[in-house]
Amino acid sequence: MQATRACETSRRNSTERRSKNPKNPLWPRKSISFDRTISILDYGTYDFIIVGSGSAGGVLVNRLTELENVTVLLVEAGSEDPLISKILGILSYMQQSSYDWGYYTTPQANSLLAYINKTKPYARGKVLGGSSTLNGAVNTRGSAENYEKWVELGNDGWAYEECLPYFKKMEKADFSVDIDDEFHGFDGPVHVNVPEDTPVLGEELINAFIELGKNEGDYNGADQFAVSRVQTLLDYNTRSGTAHSYLRPILNRTNLVISLESLATKILISDHVATGIEFWKNGTKYTASAEKEVILSAGVINSPQLLMLSGIGPKEELDKHGIDTIADLPVGQNFVDQVYFQGIFYRYTNTNYSQAFDVLNTYSDISIDLILLLPKSIGNVRLASADPRDFPLIDPNLFSDPEDLETMYKAIEFLQNLENTTAFDRLGIEPIILDLPDCDADFEKQSKDWWICSLQYLSIASLHGIGTTRMGNESQNSVVSSTLKVHGIKSLRVVDCGIMPHQVSGHPSTPAMM
Repeated sequence: MQATRACETSRRNSTERRSKNPKNPLWPRKSISFDRTISILDYGTYDFIIVGSGSAGGVLVNRLTELENVTVLLVEAGSEDPLISKILGILSYMQQSSYDWGYYTTPQANSLLAYINKTKPYARGKVLGGSSTLNGAVNTRGSAENYEKWVELGNDGWAYEECLPYFKKMEKADFSVDIDDEFHGFDGPVHVNVPEDTPVLGEELINAFIELGKNEGDYNGADQFAVSRVQTLLDYNTRSGTAHSYLRPILNRTNLVISLESLATKILISDHVATGIEFWKNGTKYTASAEKEVILSAGVINSPQLLMLSGIGPKEELDKHGIDTIADLPVGQNFVDQVYFQGIFYRYTNTNYSQAFDVLNTYSDISIDLILLLPKSIGNVRLASADPRDFPLIDPNLFSDPEDLETMYKAIEFLQNLENTTAFDRLGIEPIILDLPDCDADFEKQSKDWWICSLQYLSIASLHGIGTTRMGNESQNSVVSSTLKVHGIKSLRVVDCGIMPHQVSGHPSTPAMM
């Protein structure tokens, strides 16, 4: 992201801390525990300290350590990425495992009505590579209009044409379909492709959308509203996240130290200047000093938590927990997540299309999932307490703006038109109407009110949150500047999805890696 370009570089003279094994500084692998009686130990001084190794942090570490005279300490709360994480299909097992923070949303008023206590897990990677190690590996940049909206808020340097060179820089595109070459890169570290094997069903689904007036094309190319097979961040069907693409190739760099299973608990600030961090590792409290900058890349949940624990956040919120306010900023206050709905199901009945599904899948049912990319509902992330071990309170506040429900219903109406296409007719596709007792009792099936009820019962957060450390010019409604510097605090930046002032029309992982 832009801080990669903005950070200063110069030769340093202070003591450099090295790993016991410079060829593989990923050591040791023990669980984090706390003992408040243990004295604080000095972990050394570095030019830059980066907290978090995820979609943005891993890239930032790689680019900064290209400069041999710059030293970097990477602090990651999780452990090494396991080999099994490279298998995309295993992601549901990675989530809610030891490689996931194990967060839950707060109870929702207008969504998750079918879930126990109206709450659901909010998966975040606690592992090398962060959430890029356990997400869906979808490659979407969003539309040019998304980035223009950022610029309209005063965030110079973030127009799509200015970001495009960095999207191309990260890509090693290898497509089996036609793409707009001028919009893609071919020499970057992140493998991007389209799975070669497309069952008949996928082809017919594209044909159905074409019948409804949509264009087939490259949605990361010139026409960003095209229908296409999904582009993935995969290297020959294995995950190409930041751990694999950006971090493991540079473990031998002597100007890099990686401290795993290390929980950052506080940013050290003196006279409104960030000077280092405090973290726990193997039951011991350490401090590490930064001569140039502390950079938070801990993600949309953990970065605001760490800022607030350090006295940077809404004064009213900090006062609740007895935390002295250093900078009164709207940290955690503009949390926006996309809405995911899996409630539209079909079955195909034409046995002539025996290859509509790949050979290992014996089911004849399909689902079409909806994602509300640009919701208007706004949530928040708050502290549960002043103890860094307590999980933050995550409230996506889905459907708090009624317009989001209306937009989702319009999408359902559009999808119902697919049933009238010749492509669906060739497959003999017919809808499956779910039984939802609470909705069925009050509304006629498939009426607008029934669908609205279904949306509120079955919709969940997409785990694509942004905005908790929002970028902008004014400290009243933003946390960082357009160069990602925290307002009112020197030598402190945030570099992750939290800085995005508005959602992008797609998965935010690729913009974070840009």
